[in-house]
Amino acid sequence: MSRLKYLLALVPLLLVFVTGCPSNQADLGESFTLAIGESIGISGEDMTIKFVEVTSDSRCPEGAQCIVAGEARIKLTITYEGQDSTVTLVQSGGTTNPATDTFEGYSLTFNLKPYPQVDEEISDDEYMLTMTVSK
Repeated sequence: MSRLKYLLALVPLLLVFVTGCPSNQADLGESFTLAIGESIGISGEDMTIKFVEVTSDSRCPEGAQCIVAGEARIKLTITYEGQDSTVTLVQSGGTTNPATDTFEGYSLTFNLKPYPQVDEEISDDEYMLTMTVSK
């Protein structure tokens, strides 16, 4: 009986080896969220997106009155068909609505969170980028 318990304990490990390790993938049109340093592949496309950093965030904080709405600049590395490209996305301040940009015929809809608040500093580990890639 103890051999049976031992073998049953190994079944989940064997399934991982047989089916492969879980991958970080999203389908076209599917929303996904990345923290700084994280990557995701787009299923069925030769594309991987890595959220590298927020290079600047001058969005007018909620609760403040600003002359200019400001903007957030988001640096990505997109590997497409084996080639790495550095892409900077820009999201305007004054709204929490998603922004849109394009890359190689793909539409990139994105939203950087959290939105700045008066008297609150945002650290790099708090930033989350929600995106949808579509054709």
